[in-house]
Amino acid sequence: MLEGSTRNFNPLAIFDQMKLENNLIHLETRVRLVVELADVRIIALGTLNRPRSTLTINPNAHVFLHPPGAENFDVSSTCAQGDHKIADHGVYPLGPDLPDYPGESPAAFDLTKMTHPLPARSHRNYPWYTPGGEDKRWLGSGEIEEDGLKWVGGMMILAQVIGPRTREVSEDRFIPLQDLDLVQGPNRHQFASFVWSDLWAIAPWLEERITRKIDGPGLGN
Repeated sequence: MLEGSTRNFNPLAIFDQMKLENNLIHLETRVRLVVELADVRIIALGTLNRPRSTLTINPNAHVFLHPPGAENFDVSSTCAQGDHKIADHGVYPLGPDLPDYPGESPAAFDLTKMTHPLPARSHRNYPWYTPGGEDKRWLGSGEIEEDGLKWVGGMMILAQVIGPRTREVSEDRFIPLQDLDLVQGPNRHQFASFVWSDLWAIAPWLEERITRKIDGPGLGN
């Protein structure tokens, strides 16, 4: 069933075109493994930068990968959920540490451990952090990403089909696949459709905050 609804393509080439259209082609493409399921893994492509203004910052991307409250590794705890909405990138603004940005710090979400779909053991605590080396959604804490960078521009989310060689690493590597390795190599170019209901299933904290949706034929349809 899944096999019949998949297709092969090069996500890096498609995302490069997106970057070109948004004057971001000079920025390196970053790839993050969001969560792995039984037969697919959800992957996000985006760009990080130190923008001079807030116009290109994508708080949606940040909150998708690093939901407030996920720093708490105690999966039995819950946090108060905010109800602030904006229409810009679909989520609320970043915190007041950023110059000239609206001064409201995001509230922690009332996160629930995902059970349907059931994540793989490598991401068993999702959306909380899962130790073991394969949960690399973010490097940093709070609003800070790698080296203090911010997510800018659009983000492309894909459902990569897991094949017999998808997880293979070369003999000279001793760490799990990360960044561009996730979409380069054998069995890493087959993708299933990924629609809004799929996004709500893996990131329900976004559903009430995304106020502007663009519908149309997806890459996997």
